[in-house]
Amino acid sequence: MVECDLIDMAFVDSNARRRIIKYIVDKGIDPQDLGFSEKYIESVLKGNAEVNNMLLCAALRFMDLDELNHVIGYVPRMATEDDLIMVISRAKRDEAYRKMLLEAVNRAFGEEKVKSNEVAVSGLGYVKYKLPDIALTMAKLERKLPEKTIGVILWSIRTVLMLFAELVFALAIAFFIIHAVPGAGPLIDPVNNFLRFLLMVLHGNLGWSRTYGAPVAEIIALAAPWTITIATISLTLAFITGYTLGLISASRTGIIDSFINGLAAFAQSVPSYVIALTLIVVFGVILKILPIAGINSMGIKPGLNIFYFIDVIKHLILPIFSYYIILFPNWVFITRSLATMTLTEDYVLTARARGLRERRVLNSYIGKNSILPQLTLLAYSYGLLFGNSIFIESMFSIPGLGYLINVTAGTSDYMTTVGAFMVIIISVIIGNFIADLTYGLVDPRIRGVI
Repeated sequence: MVECDLIDMAFVDSNARRRIIKYIVDKGIDPQDLGFSEKYIESVLKGNAEVNNMLLCAALRFMDLDELNHVIGYVPRMATEDDLIMVISRAKRDEAYRKMLLEAVNRAFGEEKVKSNEVAVSGLGYVKYKLPDIALTMAKLERKLPEKTIGVILWSIRTVLMLFAELVFALAIAFFIIHAVPGAGPLIDPVNNFLRFLLMVLHGNLGWSRTYGAPVAEIIALAAPWTITIATISLTLAFITGYTLGLISASRTGIIDSFINGLAAFAQSVPSYVIALTLIVVFGVILKILPIAGINSMGIKPGLNIFYFIDVIKHLILPIFSYYIILFPNWVFITRSLATMTLTEDYVLTARARGLRERRVLNSYIGKNSILPQLTLLAYSYGLLFGNSIFIESMFSIPGLGYLINVTAGTSDYMTTVGAFMVIIISVIIGNFIADLTYGLVDPRIRGVI
């Protein structure tokens, strides 16, 4: 997308403007996306109407610098101070870039000398007029350099190394907790013991559970899917609902905004145990339409059958709904805050001035720019939510990681407790890693800056 603020409209004559509009129409862009009627666009193409700056700016959003240079033969972009600083600083530290810059400048000066008899320009005017051509030449030559590729590789290596360091640190904490519990005895040769502990963990050996009389890894493998299911469904629903209500609240003042804010504030102010107990009393005791404990009813045989599947869903509704009520107010307030700041941006005001539908402005201009900062928090929340599962799973007797920690901590089964905690810590670290990875994929500035 070509930014209109960096374009010198005075250098774009009527014929060039008409060629740009024709290129956009031939490209298959709907005239309504430009914010103007089809009749007006047809008049422009026939030469009966001029292309004003607003239409030109709307058309440039669907082009890049290479396309613009191909259509009109030049890039009428005004050079800024940041352009000069970026080019000079890069040339100082990169010899290959400096040589190509000199070649591009010499080529540009050579072209200017040919035109010098026709056009007389000052030194500053020359720099402002020719730097876009030089920048375009540099952009094409720069593709031959591996800097962008190297930047992505270095960013990936750094992210993976951070993940590895965090995992090792988490395992070190678990190792020393195990040897600090009563009856563990003195720790001799901690380095070698820790290395052996790492090797055991890599092979899936987390010790023996005294409470369940089985390997800890097997117990955790049976408990983790329930926690993952409840946490994933509840957080996903809470994010979708909170994001939607936050956008609506930010875009519509008055009764709707007050109602959404009041509802979210009320839900956030109620303690989690009150929400869980209220759901149990209302739906399990008074109405008696939903089970309040366990994952399946008596007489229902576990297995791959429709009756067991429906019974499990009925047992998970109240835990998921409890999580959902606790989580969604935060997403409402976060989205509303980000969307409110976006409402005053120039591109939103321009979109509304062009007469675009409010739904499209809300979804394409406000929503997309409000969701990016929340991706990191969302991915991180998936891991963090595992650590908050102890209370909800204990209230509803869901045999997940939280329930497992609650039971084994009470029976002094330290190996199982530490093993479950270790899985939760690792899930938080992996969630943070996915957040960094996701943010780097959607925002190239993160992975491009080393």
